[in-house]
Amino acid sequence: MNTTLKKQIILDLDILERYGMLHLVSQFVELMKHQKPAFITNPIRHFAGSMPKENAEEIETIINSEFNTIEGEW
Repeated sequence: MNTTLKKQIILDLDILERYGMLHLVSQFVELMKHQKPAFITNPIRHFAGSMPKENAEEIETIINSEFNTIEGEW
């Protein structure tokens, strides 16, 4: 976590504590700890790892040879 962000969160917690709202933050944190990250529930993740390594390497080679070179002048 970005140190500046962490410091800002701590400052915000101090302010919320003065207003007696720290319990709300605690409830929110508890809820978040039990949530699955969004990337896991993303439907496209279903296909992760479904392509054989050889096919992936072949596609990578083709992409590199076709798209990583500049032809002519710019």
